[in-house]
Amino acid sequence: MTSTAPSPASATASAPPAGRGVWTVVLCWITVMLEGYDLVVLGAIIPVLLRTHHLGMTAGDATTIATLSLVGVAIGAVCVGPLADRLGRRLLLIGSVVLFSVFTLLVPLAGSVTVFALLRLVAGLGLGACMPVSLTMMAEHMPASRRARASTLTMT
Repeated sequence: MTSTAPSPASATASAPPAGRGVWTVVLCWITVMLEGYDLVVLGAIIPVLLRTHHLGMTAGDATTIATLSLVGVAIGAVCVGPLADRLGRRLLLIGSVVLFSVFTLLVPLAGSVTVFALLRLVAGLGLGACMPVSLTMMAEHMPASRRARASTLTMT
């Protein structure tokens, strides 16, 4: 009777290096925190934009902007899975953070409510992609015995 030893690839997949797993969880937590901050700040700043009549914004405009942001989040979250499987999770996570960061940073330069809304829509695409990829990467880089704790930490 012959027995075969597990291949190095399968051993690595079930028990990733502890240091790398910890850093992955930390970085995933940071990306989820940035995503949450971005979404909360929009809600906090809308009353100021309305009070100061920034870009002539009305309550209806603010509602449209917030809605388009969340539409972008929904589209990004739905579309990221197949893309991450094809292109790689790391690339998609980096891309999603760059996308929402750049387009959020461009918002103050918007010259009209329409441009403001479109920038938030595109930022929303990156925001929506960020969380599913972060949680998946975190789960892949942690041993099964520590995934629940790491997932909880990532979401707090």
